[in-house]
Amino acid sequence: DVPPRGRDSRSGAGVVNPLAAVTLRAPPDDLDEVNDDIKYVKRHRRPLPGKPLVYEAFIDRSDDVDDVYAVTARRGERLRAVLTHGKGQVDLYLWRAGTRTVSTESQANVRRNLADFSGTRGRREIVATTAERTGRYYVNAYARSGHGSYTLRVSVTRPS
Repeated sequence: DVPPRGRDSRSGAGVVNPLAAVTLRAPPDDLDEVNDDIKYVKRHRRPLPGKPLVYEAFIDRSDDVDDVYAVTARRGERLRAVLTHGKGQVDLYLWRAGTRTVSTESQANVRRNLADFSGTRGRREIVATTAERTGRYYVNAYARSGHGSYTLRVSVTRPS
């Protein structure tokens, strides 16, 4: 980053540090990108019993604010997502089956479709719900501030 601090029209996100460019580890590939809203999510997955889905990705308040993942669950099953991250603040949303967008601009959408939310200033966010019906549920990581790598674990368990 070069002055002024943060992203700006003169230098964008900053200048390239040649030594760092060839010696530092690259962030993990975000294989599911573009996944900024439900309409862009091309695949949905179902976790195996006892094995959560694991996503490793990168999020950025300036360039990649939202990451959305689809998971299939059956009525009565318990969905749980745990996101761990480094820098910044990343909020975690869990959206019900039938949701058409993860936009929070419409309070009606939030009231009707949001199943759970976690937005602390910590490095770990957890959301969970019991599936009201069979279908695709959506987990949404949202960069409130900063940027960095994260790991998202999504599990589905059957009722006992």
